[in-house]
Amino acid sequence: MKINLIPWKKKFLSISQFLLIAFVFGISYTQRPLYYDNQTTKFFHGLAQAGYGFLENDWFASTIDPLPAFTFLVKITHLYLNEYAFYLYYIIIFGVYIYSLTGIVSFIFPIGINSRKNVDAKVNSDRLRYLVFFAILIVIHSINIQIKALDLDTALNIHYGVAEQYVLGPYFQPSNFGVFIIFSIYRFLHRNYFLAVACLAIAATFHPTYLMGAAIICLTYLIIIYKNEGSLIKVVSVGGVATLLLLPVFNYMYFQFRPTTAEVWAKSQYIIVQLRIPHHSIPQIFLSKPSAYLQILLVVIALYLIRKTKVFATLFIPFFIIVTLTLIQIFYPNNTIAFVAPWRLSAVLVPIATSIIVAWLVSYLFDRYFQVKHKRSVMAASLATISMVFVLGLYNQGQMFVEQDRSVPMLNYVKKTTQQEDLYLVPNKNKELRKFRVYTGAPILVNFKSHPYKDVEVLEWYERNLAAQAFYESPSDRQCDILKQLVADYQINKVVTESQNFNASCTFLAQLYKDDRYGVYQLKK
Repeated sequence: MKINLIPWKKKFLSISQFLLIAFVFGISYTQRPLYYDNQTTKFFHGLAQAGYGFLENDWFASTIDPLPAFTFLVKITHLYLNEYAFYLYYIIIFGVYIYSLTGIVSFIFPIGINSRKNVDAKVNSDRLRYLVFFAILIVIHSINIQIKALDLDTALNIHYGVAEQYVLGPYFQPSNFGVFIIFSIYRFLHRNYFLAVACLAIAATFHPTYLMGAAIICLTYLIIIYKNEGSLIKVVSVGGVATLLLLPVFNYMYFQFRPTTAEVWAKSQYIIVQLRIPHHSIPQIFLSKPSAYLQILLVVIALYLIRKTKVFATLFIPFFIIVTLTLIQIFYPNNTIAFVAPWRLSAVLVPIATSIIVAWLVSYLFDRYFQVKHKRSVMAASLATISMVFVLGLYNQGQMFVEQDRSVPMLNYVKKTTQQEDLYLVPNKNKELRKFRVYTGAPILVNFKSHPYKDVEVLEWYERNLAAQAFYESPSDRQCDILKQLVADYQINKVVTESQNFNASCTFLAQLYKDDRYGVYQLKK
C-alpha cells in the first residue's frame, strides 16, 4: 500500500510558515518581561493556586476569580512548565493574529496565497503582495518604530481600540485572546459558521469582558446568514451552538458576580467605573483624546473601501451597534453599561480596518505601477524592512530583560526573607510596586491596581486602599498612629516605604532594609 505523503508535507510547510511568521512578528513587536502592569493582577490567582510563595495568604487570593480559564492556564504552566512558556503562548497568538488579518483581507484583495481575487498569472504577484503587506504591518505594529505627534502614537493608535483597549499589547494577558474574535470573523467569511462561533466562545472564556463583543458579533453573523441564505434553521442552529458555548462563562459571571444588594452593587460600580478605570469606561474621557478619532476614522475609511464587498456588513453592523451604545451612554450615563464597555469591540475592529487600508494601498500600487522588472527590487526592499524591524525588536527585547527598575534590589530582599506569617503594607499607588506580590510571592494589604469584581469585595478593596493611602499621604507626625491602627485592623507586620517620603520615627518599627529608593521595616516583637 502506497502512502501519499504530499498532504502531510503541505501541512508541515503550512505549520512551519505559520510559526516562522509568528516568531518574526512576535519578536518585532517585542514583549515586556514578566511580570508587568496588568500581569500583576491577571496572573495573581493562578500563581496563588499554584502555591507560589505565600500568595495563598493574601486577602486578594480569597476574592472571586473573574478569569478562571486564564487562571487555570497560569496555574498549570507554573506547576508543570517554565514561565518562559508564557512568552511562547504570546508568540502563537501573534501568529493567529497575522493569519486571521491576512485571511480577512485576502477575501477582498489579492493578498496572500489563498486570495479570493484573480491575479494575472503572468505577473503572479500574490506572494509578493503578501510580502509587502506583511512588511508594512510589521512596521506599524512595532513599538521600536514610533512616530509621536499631536498626542498620537503610530505604534499603538492604529491597532489599538478606543478607551485604551487592545487585543495585542506589550505583554501576554487575557485580552490577547481577542485574536480569536478576529479569527472567528475570518472563518465566518469562509462560511465555517460553527468554528466561527466556537472561536467567539474561546475569546469570551479566557476574557469574559469579551462576552458583550462576542454577543454583538454573533448577532451580526445571524443577521447575515438569514439575509444571504434565508435559512431560519441555520440561524437557529448556529445561534443555538453559540448560546451553548457561551452559556458556561455567562453563567459563571452572572452567578458569581450578581448584585448582593442594589445599594452595594451601585457603590461598587461607581468605585470601579468612576474611580478605578474611568479611562476605559467613560466616553467623555476617551473621546477627549485625538487617538479615538483617528481610530474611528480608520474604521470609517475601511468600511468605505469595502462598501461593495461581502465583508462590509460583517464589520458595519458591530461598528453601528457600538457607536449607538456609546451615544446612549453619553446621553444616558449608566455605570453598569460603562463597566461592560461595549466599545471594547473597537480593539478588534481597528486592527482589521488598518489591515484593510494597508491591503487596499498595496493592491492599488501593484495594480497601477507594478511591473515584472520591479519584482526583485520590491522583494529585496520588503525583506530588508522585515529584517531591520526584526533585528531592532530582537535587540530591544534583550535590553528589556537586562534593564531593571529601582525597586528590584528591595524586591529581591523581600523575596529572600519573606516568611509564612508576613503581611506587607506597601505604597498602594506606586507603579513600580504593582509587581510586588507576583515578584516576591509575599502577601500585601492592598494595591490600587489589582481590584476584585464582586461588589462586597470591591467595597472591602476600596476601604483597604483608603487605609493604606491615609498612612502614606499623611504628615510624618501622624503616620505612626495611623500605622498602629492598620496593624490592629489587618495584622500587618512589615512595612515598605519610599525612602524620600518617610520621615516618621515610629519606635515600634525596626529597619530591615534601606536603599536610596525604598525601606523595609518590621514591627518589633
